[in-house]
Amino acid sequence: MARYRKIDVRMTLDEKYRRLSPPKPCGQALWWHLLVNPETTNIPGLFRAGEAQLAEALGWSLEGFRRAWGEIEREGMAKADWKARVVWIPNAIRYNAPESKNVVTGWRTAWDEIPECALRETARQEIRAHLATMGEGWTETWDAACEPSRGSTARQPSPKPSGKPSAKPSGKGSPKPSGKGSPNQEQEQEQEQDPDPPSGEAGGQPPVPPGAAAKPRRKPTPRESVARLLGRRLGSSSHRTCLAQVTALLEEGWDLERVETAIGDHAVAGLAPWDWTRLAKGTTAPPRHGGLTGEQIRRMTERPPDPDVLALGPGGAL
Repeated sequence: MARYRKIDVRMTLDEKYRRLSPPKPCGQALWWHLLVNPETTNIPGLFRAGEAQLAEALGWSLEGFRRAWGEIEREGMAKADWKARVVWIPNAIRYNAPESKNVVTGWRTAWDEIPECALRETARQEIRAHLATMGEGWTETWDAACEPSRGSTARQPSPKPSGKPSAKPSGKGSPKPSGKGSPNQEQEQEQEQDPDPPSGEAGGQPPVPPGAAAKPRRKPTPRESVARLLGRRLGSSSHRTCLAQVTALLEEGWDLERVETAIGDHAVAGLAPWDWTRLAKGTTAPPRHGGLTGEQIRRMTERPPDPDVLALGPGGAL
Protein backbone atom coordinates (compact mmCIF):
# COMPACT_ATOMS: atom_id res chain seq x y z
CA MET A 1 0.00 0.00 0.00
CA ALA A 2 1.44 3.34 -1.08
CA ARG A 3 2.01 6.12 1.44
CA TYR A 4 1.21 9.72 0.55
CA ARG A 5 2.18 13.21 1.60
CA LYS A 6 0.45 16.48 0.88
CA ILE A 7 2.45 19.22 -0.82
CA ASP A 8 1.07 22.72 -1.32
CA VAL A 9 1.84 23.81 -4.88
CA ARG A 10 2.30 27.37 -3.61
CA MET A 11 5.54 26.21 -1.97
CA THR A 12 7.48 27.46 -5.00
CA LEU A 13 6.09 30.97 -4.42
CA ASP A 14 7.52 31.19 -0.91
CA GLU A 15 10.26 33.78 -0.45
CA LYS A 16 12.51 31.43 1.56
CA TYR A 17 12.14 28.68 -1.03
CA ARG A 18 13.15 31.06 -3.81
CA ARG A 19 16.32 31.97 -1.92
CA LEU A 20 17.49 28.33 -1.90
CA SER A 21 20.10 27.26 -4.44
CA PRO A 22 18.31 26.30 -7.67
CA PRO A 23 18.77 22.91 -9.36
CA LYS A 24 20.68 22.54 -12.59
CA PRO A 25 18.83 21.24 -15.65
CA CYS A 26 18.09 17.56 -15.15
CA GLY A 27 15.20 15.15 -15.57
CA GLN A 28 14.53 14.60 -11.84
CA ALA A 29 14.28 18.29 -11.00
CA LEU A 30 11.97 18.89 -13.95
CA TRP A 31 9.79 15.93 -12.93
CA TRP A 32 9.22 17.39 -9.47
CA HIS A 33 8.40 20.75 -10.99
CA LEU A 34 5.84 19.20 -13.34
CA LEU A 35 4.09 17.60 -10.36
CA VAL A 36 3.90 20.64 -8.05
CA ASN A 37 4.19 23.75 -10.23
CA PRO A 38 1.53 26.47 -9.73
CA GLU A 39 0.20 25.99 -13.27
CA THR A 40 -1.24 22.57 -12.38
CA THR A 41 -5.01 22.32 -12.19
CA ASN A 42 -7.46 20.23 -10.19
CA ILE A 43 -7.50 17.73 -13.09
CA PRO A 44 -4.67 15.33 -12.18
CA GLY A 45 -1.77 15.57 -14.61
CA LEU A 46 -3.33 17.98 -17.12
CA PHE A 47 -2.37 21.64 -17.27
CA ARG A 48 -1.52 24.48 -19.63
CA ALA A 49 2.10 25.65 -19.90
CA GLY A 50 4.71 26.35 -22.55
CA GLU A 51 8.30 25.14 -22.56
CA ALA A 52 9.70 28.68 -22.34
CA GLN A 53 7.39 29.37 -19.39
CA LEU A 54 8.53 26.25 -17.53
CA ALA A 55 12.18 26.91 -18.32
CA GLU A 56 11.92 30.46 -17.00
CA ALA A 57 10.21 29.28 -13.79
CA LEU A 58 13.17 26.95 -13.14
CA GLY A 59 15.79 29.51 -14.12
CA TRP A 60 17.04 27.30 -16.95
CA SER A 61 17.96 28.04 -20.51
CA LEU A 62 15.56 26.72 -23.13
CA GLU A 63 18.25 24.33 -24.33
CA GLY A 64 18.77 22.94 -20.83
CA PHE A 65 15.03 22.54 -20.36
CA ARG A 66 14.70 20.62 -23.61
CA ARG A 67 17.46 18.20 -22.58
CA ALA A 68 15.70 17.50 -19.28
CA TRP A 69 12.33 17.18 -20.98
CA GLY A 70 13.81 14.70 -23.43
CA GLU A 71 14.68 12.39 -20.52
CA ILE A 72 11.08 12.47 -19.22
CA GLU A 73 9.54 12.06 -22.64
CA ARG A 74 11.85 9.17 -23.46
CA GLU A 75 10.59 7.29 -20.37
CA GLY A 76 6.98 7.92 -21.36
CA MET A 77 6.31 9.79 -18.11
CA ALA A 78 4.79 12.91 -19.69
CA LYS A 79 3.63 14.25 -23.04
CA ALA A 80 3.35 17.79 -24.35
CA ASP A 81 1.97 19.77 -27.26
CA TRP A 82 4.18 22.85 -27.10
CA LYS A 83 2.34 24.60 -29.91
CA ALA A 84 -0.95 24.38 -27.98
CA ARG A 85 0.90 24.73 -24.63
CA VAL A 86 -0.62 21.59 -23.10
CA VAL A 87 1.16 19.14 -20.76
CA TRP A 88 -0.25 15.70 -19.83
CA ILE A 89 1.09 13.26 -17.20
CA PRO A 90 -0.77 10.00 -17.95
CA ASN A 91 -0.27 8.21 -14.61
CA ALA A 92 -1.24 11.17 -12.41
CA ILE A 93 -4.89 10.07 -12.32
CA ARG A 94 -3.83 6.75 -10.75
CA TYR A 95 -2.22 8.48 -7.75
CA ASN A 96 -4.72 11.34 -7.40
CA ALA A 97 -8.05 9.70 -8.20
CA PRO A 98 -11.14 11.81 -7.35
CA GLU A 99 -12.80 11.04 -4.03
CA SER A 100 -16.35 11.62 -5.30
CA LYS A 101 -18.30 12.35 -8.48
CA ASN A 102 -18.74 15.94 -7.27
CA VAL A 103 -14.98 16.36 -7.59
CA VAL A 104 -15.19 15.28 -11.23
CA THR A 105 -18.01 17.75 -11.81
CA GLY A 106 -15.72 20.43 -10.40
CA TRP A 107 -13.19 19.74 -13.15
CA ARG A 108 -15.42 21.45 -15.75
CA THR A 109 -13.86 24.93 -15.49
CA ALA A 110 -10.26 23.67 -15.63
CA TRP A 111 -11.12 21.41 -18.59
CA ASP A 112 -12.71 24.27 -20.49
CA GLU A 113 -9.50 26.33 -20.12
CA ILE A 114 -7.26 23.66 -21.68
CA PRO A 115 -6.57 24.55 -25.35
CA GLU A 116 -8.18 22.21 -27.84
CA CYS A 117 -5.68 19.84 -29.45
CA ALA A 118 -5.10 16.13 -30.06
CA LEU A 119 -3.29 15.75 -26.71
CA ARG A 120 -6.31 17.20 -24.88
CA GLU A 121 -8.51 14.55 -26.46
CA THR A 122 -5.97 11.84 -25.55
CA ALA A 123 -6.07 13.00 -21.93
CA ARG A 124 -9.89 12.97 -21.95
CA GLN A 125 -10.01 9.38 -23.16
CA GLU A 126 -7.34 8.15 -20.73
CA ILE A 127 -9.04 9.83 -17.76
CA ARG A 128 -12.34 8.29 -18.85
CA ALA A 129 -10.76 4.83 -19.06
CA HIS A 130 -9.49 5.11 -15.50
CA LEU A 131 -12.82 6.40 -14.16
CA ALA A 132 -14.55 3.43 -15.81
CA THR A 133 -12.69 1.17 -13.38
CA MET A 134 -14.05 3.06 -10.35
CA GLY A 135 -17.68 1.98 -10.65
CA GLU A 136 -21.00 3.01 -12.08
CA GLY A 137 -21.72 6.63 -13.00
CA TRP A 138 -18.16 7.94 -13.03
CA THR A 139 -17.74 8.06 -16.81
CA GLU A 140 -21.15 9.73 -17.22
CA THR A 141 -20.10 12.44 -14.76
CA TRP A 142 -16.82 12.99 -16.64
CA ASP A 143 -18.62 13.14 -19.99
CA ALA A 144 -20.95 15.80 -18.60
CA ALA A 145 -18.02 17.83 -17.28
CA CYS A 146 -16.39 17.72 -20.73
CA GLU A 147 -19.44 19.02 -22.58
CA PRO A 148 -18.34 22.05 -24.63
CA SER A 149 -19.22 25.39 -23.10
CA ARG A 150 -17.16 27.70 -25.31
CA GLY A 151 -18.42 30.44 -27.55
CA SER A 152 -17.31 28.40 -30.56
CA THR A 153 -19.75 25.58 -29.87
CA ALA A 154 -22.33 24.87 -32.51
CA ARG A 155 -25.64 26.62 -32.02
CA GLN A 156 -28.92 24.82 -32.37
CA PRO A 157 -30.54 25.65 -35.72
CA SER A 158 -33.77 27.58 -35.70
CA PRO A 159 -36.82 25.50 -36.62
CA LYS A 160 -37.87 25.94 -40.22
CA PRO A 161 -41.36 27.33 -40.80
CA SER A 162 -43.69 24.71 -42.24
CA GLY A 163 -45.67 27.20 -44.30
CA LYS A 164 -48.92 25.75 -42.92
CA PRO A 165 -51.21 27.57 -40.52
CA SER A 166 -51.76 26.10 -37.10
CA ALA A 167 -54.69 23.67 -36.89
CA LYS A 168 -56.04 25.23 -33.69
CA PRO A 169 -55.70 28.86 -32.68
CA SER A 170 -54.11 29.06 -29.29
CA GLY A 171 -55.84 32.24 -28.26
CA LYS A 172 -52.64 33.32 -26.61
CA GLY A 173 -50.39 36.22 -27.40
CA SER A 174 -46.67 36.02 -27.72
CA PRO A 175 -45.04 33.11 -25.85
CA LYS A 176 -43.88 33.73 -22.32
CA PRO A 177 -40.27 34.94 -22.42
CA SER A 178 -37.84 32.79 -20.54
CA GLY A 179 -35.37 35.58 -19.69
CA LYS A 180 -32.57 33.45 -21.08
CA GLY A 181 -30.23 34.28 -23.93
CA SER A 182 -28.51 31.95 -26.34
CA PRO A 183 -27.24 28.51 -25.22
CA ASN A 184 -23.73 29.92 -24.94
CA GLN A 185 -24.95 32.65 -22.62
CA GLU A 186 -26.73 30.06 -20.47
CA GLN A 187 -23.50 28.14 -20.02
CA GLU A 188 -21.68 31.25 -18.92
CA GLN A 189 -24.43 32.06 -16.44
CA GLU A 190 -23.91 28.67 -14.78
CA GLN A 191 -20.51 29.87 -13.61
CA GLU A 192 -21.15 33.59 -13.20
CA GLN A 193 -23.90 35.89 -11.98
CA ASP A 194 -24.42 39.57 -12.49
CA PRO A 195 -21.95 41.33 -10.19
CA ASP A 196 -24.25 44.04 -8.85
CA PRO A 197 -27.97 43.09 -8.84
CA PRO A 198 -30.29 46.08 -8.30
CA SER A 199 -31.25 46.55 -4.66
CA GLY A 200 -34.63 45.30 -3.56
CA GLU A 201 -34.94 42.74 -6.36
CA ALA A 202 -34.45 39.06 -5.64
CA GLY A 203 -31.77 37.59 -7.87
CA GLY A 204 -31.20 40.99 -9.50
CA GLN A 205 -34.10 40.60 -11.97
CA PRO A 206 -37.81 41.29 -11.34
CA PRO A 207 -40.30 38.65 -12.52
CA VAL A 208 -41.23 39.03 -16.18
CA PRO A 209 -45.02 39.20 -16.68
CA PRO A 210 -46.51 37.08 -19.48
CA GLY A 211 -46.37 38.80 -22.84
CA ALA A 212 -43.73 41.32 -21.76
CA ALA A 213 -40.33 41.58 -23.39
CA ALA A 214 -37.46 40.13 -21.38
CA LYS A 215 -35.02 42.68 -19.99
CA PRO A 216 -31.74 42.43 -21.94
CA ARG A 217 -28.78 41.15 -19.97
CA ARG A 218 -26.30 43.90 -19.15
CA LYS A 219 -22.97 43.49 -20.90
CA PRO A 220 -20.08 43.37 -18.37
CA THR A 221 -17.53 46.17 -18.44
CA PRO A 222 -13.88 45.35 -19.26
CA ARG A 223 -13.05 45.70 -15.58
CA GLU A 224 -15.78 43.22 -14.62
CA SER A 225 -14.62 40.78 -17.31
CA VAL A 226 -11.09 40.82 -15.89
CA ALA A 227 -12.50 40.31 -12.37
CA ARG A 228 -14.48 37.32 -13.61
CA LEU A 229 -11.33 35.88 -15.18
CA LEU A 230 -9.57 36.29 -11.83
CA GLY A 231 -12.46 34.55 -10.05
CA ARG A 232 -12.37 31.59 -12.43
CA ARG A 233 -8.61 31.14 -12.04
CA LEU A 234 -8.81 31.37 -8.23
CA GLY A 235 -11.96 29.28 -7.95
CA SER A 236 -13.49 32.15 -5.97
CA SER A 237 -17.28 32.47 -5.72
CA SER A 238 -17.08 36.13 -4.63
CA HIS A 239 -17.12 38.30 -7.73
CA ARG A 240 -17.25 41.49 -5.68
CA THR A 241 -14.06 40.60 -3.81
CA CYS A 242 -12.22 39.92 -7.08
CA LEU A 243 -13.62 43.14 -8.57
CA ALA A 244 -12.40 45.08 -5.53
CA GLN A 245 -8.86 43.69 -5.95
CA VAL A 246 -8.79 44.56 -9.66
CA THR A 247 -10.16 48.05 -8.94
CA ALA A 248 -7.51 48.65 -6.29
CA LEU A 249 -4.73 47.85 -8.77
CA LEU A 250 -6.27 50.10 -11.42
CA GLU A 251 -6.42 52.94 -8.92
CA GLU A 252 -2.69 52.45 -8.29
CA GLY A 253 -1.99 53.09 -11.96
CA TRP A 254 -2.15 49.59 -13.42
CA ASP A 255 -3.88 49.03 -16.75
CA LEU A 256 -6.12 46.07 -17.59
CA GLU A 257 -3.46 44.40 -19.74
CA ARG A 258 -1.01 44.41 -16.83
CA VAL A 259 -3.70 43.00 -14.50
CA GLU A 260 -4.46 40.19 -16.98
CA THR A 261 -0.76 39.35 -17.19
CA ALA A 262 -0.58 39.17 -13.38
CA ILE A 263 -3.59 36.83 -13.38
CA GLY A 264 -1.84 34.52 -15.82
CA ASP A 265 1.39 34.60 -13.80
CA HIS A 266 0.11 34.33 -10.22
CA ALA A 267 -3.58 33.26 -10.05
CA VAL A 268 -3.93 29.60 -9.04
CA ALA A 269 -6.97 27.73 -7.78
CA GLY A 270 -7.47 28.03 -4.03
CA LEU A 271 -5.48 31.27 -3.62
CA ALA A 272 -7.40 34.06 -1.89
CA PRO A 273 -7.99 37.21 -4.02
CA TRP A 274 -6.06 39.43 -1.59
CA ASP A 275 -3.12 36.98 -1.55
CA TRP A 276 -3.08 37.10 -5.34
CA THR A 277 -2.87 40.90 -5.13
CA ARG A 278 0.18 40.66 -2.86
CA LEU A 279 1.88 38.26 -5.28
CA ALA A 280 1.01 40.47 -8.25
CA LYS A 281 2.58 43.45 -6.49
CA GLY A 282 5.72 41.47 -5.67
CA THR A 283 5.06 40.82 -1.97
CA THR A 284 4.77 37.37 -0.41
CA ALA A 285 1.40 36.28 0.88
CA PRO A 286 1.54 35.73 4.69
CA PRO A 287 1.38 32.10 5.85
CA ARG A 288 -1.90 30.91 7.25
CA HIS A 289 -1.89 29.19 10.63
CA GLY A 290 -4.34 28.50 13.41
CA GLY A 291 -7.95 27.33 13.30
CA LEU A 292 -10.22 27.14 10.31
CA THR A 293 -11.91 30.33 9.18
CA GLY A 294 -15.52 30.51 8.14
CA GLU A 295 -14.48 30.68 4.48
CA GLN A 296 -12.33 27.55 4.83
CA ILE A 297 -15.17 25.67 6.48
CA ARG A 298 -17.53 26.72 3.67
CA ARG A 299 -15.08 25.46 1.05
CA MET A 300 -14.67 22.14 2.82
CA THR A 301 -18.43 21.58 2.99
CA GLU A 302 -19.59 23.03 -0.30
CA ARG A 303 -16.66 22.58 -2.69
CA PRO A 304 -14.35 19.71 -3.69
CA PRO A 305 -11.04 19.34 -1.79
CA ASP A 306 -8.46 22.09 -2.29
CA PRO A 307 -7.15 21.54 -5.86
CA ASP A 308 -3.88 23.27 -4.88
CA VAL A 309 -2.89 20.35 -2.63
CA LEU A 310 -1.41 17.45 -4.54
CA ALA A 311 -1.07 14.05 -2.87
CA LEU A 312 2.18 12.35 -3.75
CA GLY A 313 3.18 8.79 -2.90
CA PRO A 314 6.53 7.01 -3.00
CA GLY A 315 4.92 3.71 -3.91
CA GLY A 316 5.69 4.18 -7.59
CA ALA A 317 6.61 6.81 -10.14
CA LEU A 318 3.83 8.60 -11.94
